[in-house]
Amino acid sequence: VMDAADPRFSPRTFDAIVCRHLLWMFPKPAQVLARWAALLKPAGRLVLVEGYWNTGSGLHAAEIVAALPAAFGAVSVEILSNQPDLWGKDVTDERYAIIALNPGTAS
Repeated sequence: VMDAADPRFSPRTFDAIVCRHLLWMFPKPAQVLARWAALLKPAGRLVLVEGYWNTGSGLHAAEIVAALPAAFGAVSVEILSNQPDLWGKDVTDERYAIIALNPGTAS
């Protein structure tokens, strides 16, 4: 068992980090994103599947993009709300995937 906000791994350990509907639960998501970024190898990817739900919970995609460390290179946002096959029904809230590339430096 480990703290997802501050996992105890060496820097540059992972090729990819995938998070689904978890980031919104942390009180300081920008700090969590910075920690996760440090865990990525050069050219590693951070993949976030998140949302802002009709209940008022969650994070807007723009909030997460703004909170990403500046070192991230290409960042893309894919809207998932318009894909009912992913959710088993039509949804009207904001659901999306964010993919951020860590340019890093080779050592």
